[in-house]
Amino acid sequence: MFDVTTINLSRDATHATPDLGSSHLGPLVRDHLAALLETFRQLDAIQNHDADPHIAVQTPTGKFLIRTGQGRLFLYNARDTAAPYAELNSEAILAELEKVHASEPDTETGAERTAPASKTPCHAISIAILLSGLLLNAYTVYSVFQNESVNQQPAVSFLSSGPELNALQQSAAGLYATGNVPGDRAIEILATGQIRFLKITPK
Repeated sequence: MFDVTTINLSRDATHATPDLGSSHLGPLVRDHLAALLETFRQLDAIQNHDADPHIAVQTPTGKFLIRTGQGRLFLYNARDTAAPYAELNSEAILAELEKVHASEPDTETGAERTAPASKTPCHAISIAILLSGLLLNAYTVYSVFQNESVNQQPAVSFLSSGPELNALQQSAAGLYATGNVPGDRAIEILATGQIRFLKITPK
């Protein structure tokens, strides 16, 4: 059995609003909690963002919070805010909670059973974001020092000799068009250096 309370969430986990507050559902059996988590996982994204709903599960040895986002479930240790959360499906969350039950003190021997409560840390996302920011800053600094001034005038070379000018006119001579259908424009460059602007018509 799991002692369950919903916060900013309806008792059936179908909708969430900030004014719902907490609602104590009492002890739930494994199957009922699993069904509740599956419904919670499908909560509307906008409601989830606005209300920040979560499910609190009290066990004999600890208290845990379950949140959702993008169809996923996240398990938190409510008594250790510095501990990383674990992204798990509903069955894995129940398995973790059952492991916590196993660490309850043995009433016969007075010894405490050890329960593995390790969860997969999610520090990799934070490290990736940090590295991405550093690389972006480094590229920005590099770009600032590598870019040439926009005011720099391009080099212009004037043709002074007749043969060079004649050769350029011969190589540029021709008809240049945007297409071959009515309405397209064309430029005709003659070998003499003259330029004609044309428009293609149905005729």
